Amino acid sequence: MFHKRLAATKPARRISLTPLIDVVFILLVFFMLETTFRQEGGVELLSSQPGSASGGAAASVFELFDEQTIWVDGARRPYAEWLEAPGTADPDAELRSAPDISVQHVLRTLDALRSQGAARVRFGKVQGFSS
Repeated sequence: MFHKRLAATKPARRISLTPLIDVVFILLVFFMLETTFRQEGGVELLSSQPGSASGGAAASVFELFDEQTIWVDGARRPYAEWLEAPGTADPDAELRSAPDISVQHVLRTLDALRSQGAARVRFGKVQGFSS
């Protein structure tokens, strides 16, 4: 009986949440720092300005004045015909675009050049257009 009375008067121990919160915070910081996030795909464009990385002249020049034609080394071709014709592009190429050409059209052309074998594509504006 005396033993039950002592047990009844003892207050219940409370568990402190502060150490638990500290551990959770440390784990959160650890996983935030150690996680490798997925790298989003992008488009790598090399500048055609003088003094750029390769410094040499491009082997092939592709110019976009409008969305219906493409100029390949100074020769005008219908864009749809060029897109469907299997061809091989030089590993180094330069893609020039007029200011009013849509980004989607430029990227479509860039993808076509890469599928034809152009590994390094320099990008610039068509000569004769002011910025």
